[in-house]
Amino acid sequence: MSKYKFFFHIFILVLFKSCSTNKNTREVPTLIYTPKLIIMANEQGKTLEGYSLLVKEGKILKIKKTKKLYKENKNITKVIKNVILLPSFINTHTHLSNTGMYRYTKNKTSVKEWFKESFKLEKCLQSRQYAKNATIIGALTLLQSGVSTFNDMSFYSEEVNRSLKELGLYGITGETLLDAKTPSYHGENEGLAIQEKLSYKNKNEDMIGTSFSPLTTNSLSNNVFRKILAQNTSERKIIHMHWGEFKSSIKNKLNSLIKKNTSHKTSFILAHGIHNDKTMDYIFKNTPSSLSINITSNLNMRLNTINISRYKTLNTNITIGTDSSLSNPDLNYFNELKNIYKLIRNRDWKISAKEIIKWATLNGAKSLSLSSKLGLIKEGMDATFLTINIPKRIENNDIYKYIVETASKKDINDLYIKGTPFIKSGQLKPDLKKRLRESNIKLEQIKNTQINQHNCIK
Repeated sequence: MSKYKFFFHIFILVLFKSCSTNKNTREVPTLIYTPKLIIMANEQGKTLEGYSLLVKEGKILKIKKTKKLYKENKNITKVIKNVILLPSFINTHTHLSNTGMYRYTKNKTSVKEWFKESFKLEKCLQSRQYAKNATIIGALTLLQSGVSTFNDMSFYSEEVNRSLKELGLYGITGETLLDAKTPSYHGENEGLAIQEKLSYKNKNEDMIGTSFSPLTTNSLSNNVFRKILAQNTSERKIIHMHWGEFKSSIKNKLNSLIKKNTSHKTSFILAHGIHNDKTMDYIFKNTPSSLSINITSNLNMRLNTINISRYKTLNTNITIGTDSSLSNPDLNYFNELKNIYKLIRNRDWKISAKEIIKWATLNGAKSLSLSSKLGLIKEGMDATFLTINIPKRIENNDIYKYIVETASKKDINDLYIKGTPFIKSGQLKPDLKKRLRESNIKLEQIKNTQINQHNCIK
């Protein structure tokens, strides 16, 4: 082979590798973003006016007075908008692979009926392809209400994990663990093996991580639950589950962990918050654990109203999640903010709108061990932020109240993830629109095929 042919083949290989590598990446611009206001600039919710962000290589490189930053960076593209800039929202409890199932459960009148129908639906519809397309639809639907980050519990968690990664979103994923046969495995040990494999796969990922996700506190055998509690991890281990009553043997294991002072490596994210269990109180007081409020889901399933004020007295890290479309058809994060604010006002709890925004951003990041990257607008953090159009005639001290009480996803102007725009001037990026449209078509085809093949839904 001549040296010319040799170099020609090398050139073709490099070109091919470059094309394949960039298949799922987007260009990360260097820019200066100038909003009207910046909120959540520190843990106290500091507001900045007259400041701009210098965004470079997916990070917030500098936050300075606008005139000074412009003077120092004359040739950099500037985005100037009359908007509120804040960290993007974090969804601390969802099941993305169940997207598209709500229409079959909406008329159920009791929690027992709802659960019975939900398990029937999952058995009938769930598959790898269903989970893949449902995740894309659920994630991009929630993205359009300001969510960049998901803490997910699903069957076929590998598909959820893969889809979030391909979309370029942040995610903590876990296989729903049960001591039973499920759509994705035949028993709890097989389910745990899937989870451990996923944890190993994700250990060097920047935006994707894993949690251990028992369905409830009593959905596993004592042996498997103890295995999860005993696992050593270099970073904090997240156990994400629905609320429930702990078995006495598990309570003893938890108490032992806390007394040995190893609990700092284990944190719980407990969803819904409808039970009163003194072990839960003990966990909240003695471990870096979090409560995920899923208020719209609770209302739709007619579950008990969560006593948010009680958990504040326990110094709980309160966060916000949507649950799945099985119980929350709209998958709209702004509805969560509105319903929480309405509950707080009706109960006359002394909780501010600013605190609710903190639950949706910084507290969510803390619960997922992502607070070094997300949750605040400050130098060194990932350039992952949301901008909301400012209405006419609003005072700065009413901004937080406006977001939780009045704003909707229609008011989103931009959403950037690691410096890349996913929503621009109120519009989802064209490639994401295409993915969403294609996945909606595929999911309907999958549902129709499964229903006709198994005759499982009347």
